[in-house]
Amino acid sequence: MPSHRPLLIVAALVIAVTVIVSCASPTPVPPTPRPIDSATPFAVTPEPSLPDLTLPTLTPTPQPTPLPTKPRPGYTPVPDDVVSPVVIDRSPLPGEAASPDAPIQVVFDRAMDRSAVESAFQVYPATPGEIKWTDDRTLVFTPAQKLQRAGVYDVVIDQRARDAQGAPLNQAYQFRFTTAGYLEVAQVIPAPATADAEPGSTITVIFNRPIVPLTNLDAQQNFPQPARSRILLKFRFCGRLIFT
Repeated sequence: MPSHRPLLIVAALVIAVTVIVSCASPTPVPPTPRPIDSATPFAVTPEPSLPDLTLPTLTPTPQPTPLPTKPRPGYTPVPDDVVSPVVIDRSPLPGEAASPDAPIQVVFDRAMDRSAVESAFQVYPATPGEIKWTDDRTLVFTPAQKLQRAGVYDVVIDQRARDAQGAPLNQAYQFRFTTAGYLEVAQVIPAPATADAEPGSTITVIFNRPIVPLTNLDAQQNFPQPARSRILLKFRFCGRLIFT
């Protein structure tokens, strides 16, 4: 009969080791919580505020008004042996800012077929008006109403225009002109918001186009023509009075 003594020895050793390990590693005990003294003041540190991220309001840059497209009249070749009439003068002149109520004038180099020229005469944008002739060479168009200020206009006389002998224009005659805008102050010296101007300094006002000072009718004949000159008005302040 086999002996069970070795098994008993092994079991005893296992039990002994388990007891020793249990005694060496005691179960941790959680610390006792300390009560908070309500009398002790404490400060709460606020979180730093974010910087102002408001973006500035963007102002759109004004863009110039595009010019209207120039009209494109048709073209019909003229025989080489035909001497065509030509325009030798016109009003408004090139580069001149026309008055809104000024007539349009076209002068030919010879007597013209009035009805043919009138049918060939056009103003863009379409502008009603009256055509008169001061002589057989000079057409004058007077608008029924004042033209728009600072407006752009095109005048076209197509090849239907003929002289008194029936010779047509070699090609359509056309020109563009602008009308004068409103009178505006273009610059002031000293500049606006200047804080260190001398009390007796001269104030200069520059307008956007030539002007003449107010006066009586008799004295106006001594002034230069506004269309051919530029007048600079200067003012001097003395107390509350302005001297020119």
